[in-house]
Amino acid sequence: MSRMLGFPEPGLIFQATVNEGFTGIIVNLTVEDNDDPATGAWRAVYTIINGNPDMNFKIETNPKNNDGMLFVDKPLDYERSAFHTLLIKVENEDPIMPEISYGSSSTTTVQVTVLDVNEPPVFNPDPTIVVKPENIPIGSVVVTLNATDQDILQKQTIKFAQFQDPAGWLAINPANGTVTTKAALDRESPYVHDSQYTSLFLAIDNGVPAATGTGTLIITMLDVNDNPPSVFPTTAKFCEDTKDVNIAILGATDKDLHPNADPFKFQLGKQPGIEKTWKITQVNSKRLLLCLLNRVLRYLSVW
Repeated sequence: MSRMLGFPEPGLIFQATVNEGFTGIIVNLTVEDNDDPATGAWRAVYTIINGNPDMNFKIETNPKNNDGMLFVDKPLDYERSAFHTLLIKVENEDPIMPEISYGSSSTTTVQVTVLDVNEPPVFNPDPTIVVKPENIPIGSVVVTLNATDQDILQKQTIKFAQFQDPAGWLAINPANGTVTTKAALDRESPYVHDSQYTSLFLAIDNGVPAATGTGTLIITMLDVNDNPPSVFPTTAKFCEDTKDVNIAILGATDKDLHPNADPFKFQLGKQPGIEKTWKITQVNSKRLLLCLLNRVLRYLSVW
């Protein structure tokens, strides 16, 4: 004969204490049922029917002992609510027989107390993205970083520090988070990728123990014309008896971006008489043809 599934003591209130930020099992709910454990008439199904508006909690049945395993599924926030009261219903997997007079389910209450934990400061926004010309003077203000302490009830202070500054270009005021340049920026540096320089900073509170948050600063650098073009190849070799007046195709490149790079304008150097020996013809915006006007008397390299 089926006997009622239920919690061991009527009116029993389960208690659980959990640190904010924790996820996992916080309490096991025990029920009693004298039906055959191999049947659906014994297996329990738990449901949270009240007190879980933000879906922070979930409950599952332990298949080995029929306990209800109550989880924190989404971290709890002490500053938002330090106490939660859950109403949980349990019923059998199989519906109760129609001739049974007692109820088909049982309920209990779980009270959850959330303990305050010192949480790290949070940068806002993160990442912080700014746009600056690469030639701003040393000592220029790049940005003032903003970080807030999630522990609003603890009245803590925040100090700032550098974490990663690969090129060593930046400094930060520990009191107010203002980032300035301590060296010249360079868009063409190997530390810059797609015109963006990335550095990391820390925000540290004075809690016990102290908690540290990490924020990202991305500087998008505007190009300036600070690199001269370079010609390649740098040597052109030919024999003194050559009959081919076309000596070499030369190209040019520039580390800067358009319009501070190509199209290039080519011209011969200023050496006396060079125009009597050499002629250049521009092929396109990046290349020229170097031609020999007068034969030379020995093996020679130019450029």
